[in-house]
Amino acid sequence: RHYPNPGRLAQVLGYTDAENVGREGIEGALDKQLAGVAGYRTVERTRRSSEVLPGVNTQSSPVDGENVELTINMGLQEIVEAALQRAVSKFDPEKIMAVFMDPASGEVLAMASRPHFDQKTRKGIRKIHPVADRYEPGSTFKIVALAAAFDQELITLDSVFFCHNGKYHAPGFFLSDHRAFSYLSSREILSQSSNIGAFFIAKKVEDRSGVGTFNDYIKNFGFGSRTGIELTAEAAGMVTGPEDRTWSRTSLSRIAMGYEVDVTALQMVSALSAIANGGNLMKPQIIQKVSLPGGEVIYQLQPKKIRRVISERAAGMMVNALTAVVADG
Repeated sequence: RHYPNPGRLAQVLGYTDAENVGREGIEGALDKQLAGVAGYRTVERTRRSSEVLPGVNTQSSPVDGENVELTINMGLQEIVEAALQRAVSKFDPEKIMAVFMDPASGEVLAMASRPHFDQKTRKGIRKIHPVADRYEPGSTFKIVALAAAFDQELITLDSVFFCHNGKYHAPGFFLSDHRAFSYLSSREILSQSSNIGAFFIAKKVEDRSGVGTFNDYIKNFGFGSRTGIELTAEAAGMVTGPEDRTWSRTSLSRIAMGYEVDVTALQMVSALSAIANGGNLMKPQIIQKVSLPGGEVIYQLQPKKIRRVISERAAGMMVNALTAVVADG
């Protein structure tokens, strides 16, 4: 294969091995479509290499592979790759990832990560970090608690919670905040990233709507399940529920603030996209179109709604609260 933009989209595209078989990324996931069929010609030769009965030898013409067009916007991809490289040079992180998605359609517009690999030498890390790597999301996961409470109409943006001046003790566990917050509104709990406030909101969902309700929202947002994107080695992540053996009296408080749960970057972006588009979880897709060598289109992307996660009203409230994160945080 020929890659016209060396160093760009390397892990997403993947590579072909010495036998020209696609490995990893798009190359691995769509190898059968891309490879086509090799041509051949069988001949019999004499010791002097002249053909024996050349008119009866068999042959088959090669068949070109299909053309695959991605949803990636290469202008945006270039900006993302350059930004990641600057961050690597400045901060030397162990790992860094970026995913851009159209919330309305689920189309992946850019995806990149470091460390990556060299498509010529095959040296480096080949797995696609945003879909293959699991991590504890931390405070970004607080969106689930607030979204659930808004959807259940248990709180408003201005509902106030006492956050115990940054230190909360309960039987068997202790919670702390990075600052001594006294009273915070729901909006401020998100913008100020209060662990104690997020726990109180998640607990309110459980107390009012039943044990396991909060866990149901987590799963409805897509956490704990593969998205089904057309890439190799996607991880499902890990979600702990009240029915699991590992569940403890501290689990609800830890999960509400993004611990004791593993997600992928793609899952996190999908969940945020569901909030941005009015409450619908869309299937992430990276294949825009597949066509035959002659130009006939045999596949065209169609947005796929998986489920409604929260009401449009709740999604609007979440957008308001998330805006406060960058305006007030």
